[in-house]
Amino acid sequence: MTQGLGGGHGQSSRFPAAAELVRLQRDLAIALGATNDLGVALDLILSAAIRIPPIELGGIYLVDPHADRVELASHKNISAAFVEAVRRFDRGTPQWDVVCSGRTAVQPILAPDGSLGAPCIAEGIRFLIAVPVTHAGRPVACMNIGSRTSTGIDDVARDALESLAAWVGGVIVRIQAQDARRAAEAKLRDLLAHLPDAVIEADPEGRILVASRSLGDLSPEQMAGRPCAELVHPDDVEQAGRVFREVVETRQPRLTEVRDRLGEFWLTRVVPHCESGQLRGVLLISTNITPLKRHAQSLVEERDSLRHVIRSQERDSRLIALNIHNQLAQQLTVVGMLLDRCLKHSCASEEIESLLARCRGVLADLMPTVRRMIGGLRPLILDELGLAAAVEFVVHESQTSDGPRIECRCDLRTGRFHADIEDAAFRIVQELLRNAIRHSDSPKIVVALAEEEGRLRVTVEDFGCGFDPAEVSDDCLGLTRIAAIARAFGAQLEMRNELGRGVRAEVRLPVQWPPASP
Repeated sequence: MTQGLGGGHGQSSRFPAAAELVRLQRDLAIALGATNDLGVALDLILSAAIRIPPIELGGIYLVDPHADRVELASHKNISAAFVEAVRRFDRGTPQWDVVCSGRTAVQPILAPDGSLGAPCIAEGIRFLIAVPVTHAGRPVACMNIGSRTSTGIDDVARDALESLAAWVGGVIVRIQAQDARRAAEAKLRDLLAHLPDAVIEADPEGRILVASRSLGDLSPEQMAGRPCAELVHPDDVEQAGRVFREVVETRQPRLTEVRDRLGEFWLTRVVPHCESGQLRGVLLISTNITPLKRHAQSLVEERDSLRHVIRSQERDSRLIALNIHNQLAQQLTVVGMLLDRCLKHSCASEEIESLLARCRGVLADLMPTVRRMIGGLRPLILDELGLAAAVEFVVHESQTSDGPRIECRCDLRTGRFHADIEDAAFRIVQELLRNAIRHSDSPKIVVALAEEEGRLRVTVEDFGCGFDPAEVSDDCLGLTRIAAIARAFGAQLEMRNELGRGVRAEVRLPVQWPPASP
């Protein structure tokens, strides 16, 4: 059987494997948080998987639920001919069944026709393991990875791969949701630039005199002489009639939204038509806003999806932090106690005692690193004591003797906010503070939380070198992730940047969440 992450066999390999997995997940989480590109994210995930021995090659398939198939989206260390042979698998193939089952399967890659294909033999692959990637119970991808030199994989490596797959699904869904939102916004802008108008003129009693275009199966000629109410959705007839009468009585234009009898939404300007001081009729100038309404709803759904992904990521970070705290940290404590006991009662040579003392020193240095890892993933104090205490904690942990002086100012009237708002505010502070420490070269950094006008204002300000936006991409500073978190709660990232004078970054999150119904 092949060795695991830490080498060796049996129980002895599990502790170093767990530590290596934590480091691998930490490095991957940092890298994934800095990208908004799905291709880059998949490449990072696959590179991480290949770091787990004896894995040497593989690919990641994305699930296309609309086409009922999985398609290869990223691959490493396999030939172009092999890529072409296994590019996609449709519903009904064994590969599709593995993805939908949600269970890891050790098996050769199967050719699209369901049989063991010649490409697998020609590629020299000795074994493959298919690890489904799911999110919220739904399959989103599958990692197919393997080796040309090994014929199997041990439980430690398999557990490591399954642990990796268990949390990268949220990353994939987040980036896909952001891509879909950007596409919806682009389409929405295009629709706004090409909205058509329809014009109807009616007499003061509301009968149609002339119409500029057809409505459903009614031509302009067929609409002439009909009451306007016949074109309106039954649920909107009363509202539309009231607006029409107000315009006739007041001779003042009005703007209203109304549905037609087919359910299409129209933004209608109701304008009195007067000649020589006499009301001759009423103009109804309407813009079909149905696509706009649908896409607005789509944006709302995308925002909801993004919040769900953020919430899932926070839950995953919480679980990882708890596992490190409850397992790895306590195991390290036990090891430290055993080393202390060995040093106290050892009758070994001075060389052995020196080695034990060095091990104890390394372990003592490792414990603060583990605590920082827990705090970086998600400080337990955020759940226990709330946002202000968590921000003060991260400021304290970030303060170093040779770094900038960091001030924390909290002016909060609300003791605890909704968990989603606290998570969002903390992640924004964490990312902005990390950027300021790394890039600002500032002698002082100010982190501030304040409530004003129903908003939670989150501010991080430095007084350093600033940056040139033309030379630094948003992704480089992690600003894309911050902006995505802000948008998920109807807010935006505002930045004031002056070269040589520093950067002030601010996000105003809603205090009340979820928002009150209108």
